[in-house]
Amino acid sequence: MQQLIDMGLLAQQATQPPVKNEIKEDLSVQVNEVNSSETSAIKEVSEINTVPVQQIQPENISLEKLAFVEIQQVMIQTLTTYCGLMARPLVQKVQSIKTLQQLKACQMQWITSLQESRIPPTQLNQTLKLINYSVQHLSC
Repeated sequence: MQQLIDMGLLAQQATQPPVKNEIKEDLSVQVNEVNSSETSAIKEVSEINTVPVQQIQPENISLEKLAFVEIQQVMIQTLTTYCGLMARPLVQKVQSIKTLQQLKACQMQWITSLQESRIPPTQLNQTLKLINYSVQHLSC
């Protein structure tokens, strides 16, 4: 280092050792800032926790009885909307269904494919209820 200074490549700086009191003051200021920010964060969390939670009311959805062909159409439409080309073989299978037994078997693959898609859970649940309700009334 000294050689570089002697050659003129580095400028010599006058350095003074830091004063311990200044360091202690800086640390105490930083600790106080952290403590005050933690306190305000705790206050915010406690305020959030004290907000009353509204009770969730069960949805009263009037379900309509769908015909066999309409059930197929709903299944195909949800698959193409939320699964795209990945569900093409299943869409073709749903299109070729002729009996209620085949429909029930295909329904399991349908729900599995949709669960893996980006369909909102509430919409999936509502559509599943509609399909189940319609299938139940078809078998009567």
